[in-house]
Amino acid sequence: MTHRDLLKAFFEKDIPFVVIGGVAMRIYNSPRVTYDIDIAARILDSDAIVDLLYGRDYFIIEEVTDKDVRIPISPQAALEWVEKTRTGALSFMKFRNPPKDETV
Repeated sequence: MTHRDLLKAFFEKDIPFVVIGGVAMRIYNSPRVTYDIDIAARILDSDAIVDLLYGRDYFIIEEVTDKDVRIPISPQAALEWVEKTRTGALSFMKFRNPPKDETV
């Protein structure tokens, strides 16, 4: 899935968003090279965003240690984590093969 495909999916689901970060800086001919995409969206759209991204094999990054990455394995677990932590930002990672448990 390309950045364009991902943004198109946000449009198709009527999820308001703004592209920020390195991708947005390309509009201003910034020399910064980045391969991720940063999207700002409303917290009240968390359910729709999690459903959209989990349906495309993107998973929330809950914790990164020197040995592994912890992820909520299901959309419901992801939403529970968002509610519990009240985090202001979410990081998602795309997996070629969806993980089977919470430690990758």
